[in-house]
Parts: sequence; C-alpha cells; structure tokens
Amino acid sequence: MISQYWASARRETMVRARVAALVVLLSGLMMSACSRPEPIALGSAPASPSSRIVLPLLSDRPGIYPVNMWPKACDLLSDADLRAVFPQAADVTRKPEDLRLSVFTDPLRGGGGRYVVPGAQCTYRFSLPGAQNTPGETWGGYVLKLDVYAVGNREFVRENRHRAGAGQTRVIGGAECTVDVDSVLLSCAADRMGFTLQDLKGNVTQDGGVAHFQRNGQVTTFDGDRLTQIDQQHDFVTRYVLPEVVKTIVAKL
Repeated sequence: MISQYWASARRETMVRARVAALVVLLSGLMMSACSRPEPIALGSAPASPSSRIVLPLLSDRPGIYPVNMWPKACDLLSDADLRAVFPQAADVTRKPEDLRLSVFTDPLRGGGGRYVVPGAQCTYRFSLPGAQNTPGETWGGYVLKLDVYAVGNREFVRENRHRAGAGQTRVIGGAECTVDVDSVLLSCAADRMGFTLQDLKGNVTQDGGVAHFQRNGQVTTFDGDRLTQIDQQHDFVTRYVLPEVVKTIVAKL
C-alpha cells in the first residue's frame, strides 16, 4: 500500500513537472513571437502627388539655373509621401545640409564655377518595425539621403547624371536613372532637375541582424551576417524600394 502511494505520488510529481516545463516552453515561444518585430511593409508611390515642385522656367538660360531658385531637398518628400512607400513609418525627422559643387565652364553655354546650394541635401530618418529612430542616436531607424545636384536645362541635368553615379540605366517614373547597387543609390535626371536617392544604411536589420520585408503579400528575409544576402538586399532595395520614392518625386515635377 505504501509503495503504491509513493509510486502514485511520484507519477503525479512527474506529471506536474512536465506540465510546468511545457508552460515555460510555451511562454518562451509566445514571448519570442511577441518580441519579434513584424515585417517591414512596402507600399508604392502615391496615386497622385501631394504637392508640386515649382522649378524656374528659363528657356533662354543655358546650363545651370541660379542656385537660389533650387528646391530644398527636405521639402520634396512629405510624411504622407514616405508613408505611402513605408506604411509603418513613424518619428520622421529631416536634417538639411548645403551642397557644394563645382561646374566646369562651357564655352557655349557658360554657367561654370563653384557653388554652395542652400538646403540641397536632406537626410530623412524614421522608425520602422525593429529599426527605431531614437532621439540622440546618430544611426537609428531607416535612413534615406536625398541630394538635388542639378537644376537647369535638360542638357545640363542629363550631363551631370553620369557624374553623380555609375551603373546600369533604368527609366523610373519617366526619369533616366543610373543604378549603383553597391552604394544602394539611384542617380536620376528628370525634367530640369537631377537628384540622387540613397539608402544610407544599405542593409537595415531588425531582430538579430535579420531583415524581413513584406511586398505584395510576400515576405522576403535577408540575413545581415551573410555577405551574399547583403548584396541581395542591396539589389532588392534598389529594384523595389527606392524606385517608388523616385516616382513620388518625379510625379511632382
């Protein structure tokens, strides 16, 4: 009778221990699932532009337009524009900078010299799932850099596109763009305005060095610890992400 009692008690203890272990395991799995950020959702350029970029129309002026007429880079993308492409974007900040450039004098068209273009550069930073833009941190969040490097007649803009980037050429939203996959950069010549758009981080990561992007209902994952997948992420961003931002800008011209 005593042996049966102890045997029964031992079985009950073992059952309780297994149940407790199972509860701990399930709790750990649930906490892991809850702590893992959701994929970075990717949208598309707005169906219609939120505003217009007003450029000078100086048909009789060759080459470069006066730099005080150039648009400010931080004004080219609104918060709504960014959220159309990155629906989860939050905590959007902008850092404007002046652009210094040198233009060679053309004997026929003139316009050469060195220029300081106020506000022609802008760094856009914002939070996405697993990539937080925290005040005071210099490298948090998702980071895009937009430079307006040429405003003038079409010939001037097209000539300067080749100086700003090297790589294959694509037509994106009506603009001729040079694609630099290694730098995650697009250099585009649109109507009277040339600009570059770059993903400064190149391989943004979420949990433990991994990035999950959701596009058209499909999730694509990149492991930042694998060199080949970093290259694949660069190609993915220049092929599917940055072009939607370019289309947003070009549609405003």
